[in-house]
Amino acid sequence: MNTLTIPQIFSQLSFYQDHYLDIIQDSAQYFTPVAGAEIRLWPLATKQLYLGDLLQLWFAEKWLVEQERQFSFEIFLNTPETRQKELYIYALTGNLLTGSNQSKVWQASAKETQVLSVSNVSKHYFEYRALTQPKLVKAPQGKWGVL
Repeated sequence: MNTLTIPQIFSQLSFYQDHYLDIIQDSAQYFTPVAGAEIRLWPLATKQLYLGDLLQLWFAEKWLVEQERQFSFEIFLNTPETRQKELYIYALTGNLLTGSNQSKVWQASAKETQVLSVSNVSKHYFEYRALTQPKLVKAPQGKWGVL
């Protein structure tokens, strides 16, 4: 199974959006590893994030970083502001006891990774834990190896 990188995913994001439902239902596609995508929170065990995990979190807008909005009466009164999705979280590191937490995010416009401080990492962790994953189907094993 090939390991994807974050730049590879974002270079074909429209493909993943179009095939999203197929990917999250097919364990072979869902469990495609993504380099650097993980949750590493002390004292919990490290969790590898897969393509299906990230797509669910991003497309449900759970792991997007909200930019601060500038309030404007003109915008408020006239047209709703459509905001571009700009920062996508793909890795979390930190300590649940001390609150020293960071996230790696992909900045869509600059096409680069950034590291940001995260105030509430447990929120992101529980959003990950709430995901529905397909059953991982393994090849049947015989006495001498794969059948």
